[in-house]
Amino acid sequence: MARPHDPAPMRLPLDVSPAGMVRREGEFHGEHTTLMEALSGAIEELTALGAFWGADEDGQTFYQGADGTNGYRAATAEAEKHVQSIGGAYLEIGENIAIMGANLQGANWATVVGMVGAVRGGVPGVETQAQVG
Repeated sequence: MARPHDPAPMRLPLDVSPAGMVRREGEFHGEHTTLMEALSGAIEELTALGAFWGADEDGQTFYQGADGTNGYRAATAEAEKHVQSIGGAYLEIGENIAIMGANLQGANWATVVGMVGAVRGGVPGVETQAQVG
C-alpha cells in the first residue's frame, strides 16, 4: 500500500497567538485530508484483492464471523467508521482552535478598549480599573 505524504512536522514552540491559532485550523484540515486519502487508498487496495477469503467454510467464517464474533466484513466496516470519526474530529478540532483564536482576539480587543477608556476617563459600558478604584 502506498504511504500517504507525511504531514508537516509540528513546529515548536507552538504559535498560540490568535492569528497562529486560526492558521492551525488549516493544518488540522490538511491532516483530515491526508487521513481520508489514506483510508480511501487502503479500501481500494483491499477491494482490488477480491474475495480473497474464498468460498469454502473457513473462508466464509473468516468473512462473516461466527459464534458472536465479527468477521472480516464487519471488522472492516467498523474500522472505516472509526477512521471517519477520527477524521471528523480533526475538522472539529481545527474549527474549535480557530474559534478560540477569534475569541482570544476579541478578548484582547476588549482589554485594549478598557485601557484606552482608563486613560481617557472611561468608556461607557466598559468597566475600567479607574472606575472601580
